[in-house]
Amino acid sequence: MVEATGLSKPVPHATLPEATVGGWVDFGNREAGQLDKSNANTTAVIGIGRTCDAWQAKAKEEVKPWYRRLF
Repeated sequence: MVEATGLSKPVPHATLPEATVGGWVDFGNREAGQLDKSNANTTAVIGIGRTCDAWQAKAKEEVKPWYRRLF
């Protein structure tokens, strides 16, 4: 089985705060930070997918002249 990388692991929520106004403000800031991490993972995965697609398209183009000589 393949080990999970950092990009495939879920980003946990921030821990719940103390029952104070300052605690809830701090929680909101930490939760926003977790959302930033999650969004960065999504962007990275999309970028990896696009790079792989571009490499595959380039490889197909490089093979076409060789492939046509067979027929």
